[in-house]
Amino acid sequence: FEMQKVLDHLESEIIEAIETGEPTPYVLFRDRTIIALFYAYGVRISELRNTDITDFDFDPQCPEYEGLGIWHIIGKGDKDRHLPVLVDWIYPVLSKYIEFVRPHWTYDPRTPEEAKHALFFSNARKRISITNIQTIIDKRFREAGIKKKFSPHRLRNGCLTRVTDQIGLSQASRVGGHSHASTTEGYYDKKASLAGDALS
Repeated sequence: FEMQKVLDHLESEIIEAIETGEPTPYVLFRDRTIIALFYAYGVRISELRNTDITDFDFDPQCPEYEGLGIWHIIGKGDKDRHLPVLVDWIYPVLSKYIEFVRPHWTYDPRTPEEAKHALFFSNARKRISITNIQTIIDKRFREAGIKKKFSPHRLRNGCLTRVTDQIGLSQASRVGGHSHASTTEGYYDKKASLAGDALS
């Protein structure tokens, strides 16, 4: 419920900005994509922050996702894992961000050359920081009228609960980058699972 509410709120803000002739709301698009990626993939905040545009690849088993079918992630302990698209709805969100929004930063001559491979940028045109991401999550959920405290870790928790329900604990452990399934089990939220929304 909360997840859908914040995404709907961001969507309405984006539509309002476009319809009223305001400048393209690049920051709103960016923030929506960040929140969606946390819930769709259950990545750690450091993993999202460190992601480069070159970390996505073609998945021959799902050609409809083109070059975004696999997300290569270097996680804790430099462990490499490869995440397929876990929910269909994330593909249009991510592809639109990369094609139409990300160039707002990469084509800006003020963006440092060494940062231009980053997936996400701060308002200061640098690779987004962990603090930036935490602030975005807190701000956007509050703006949507959600009083519960949300964090990237809670969004990760919600994703791993959903994935456990759908494909089992062992596979969810691989998605989460955990060496032991017991670690993933600690993320499982029974109330959220029964509600059908891992953030309810």
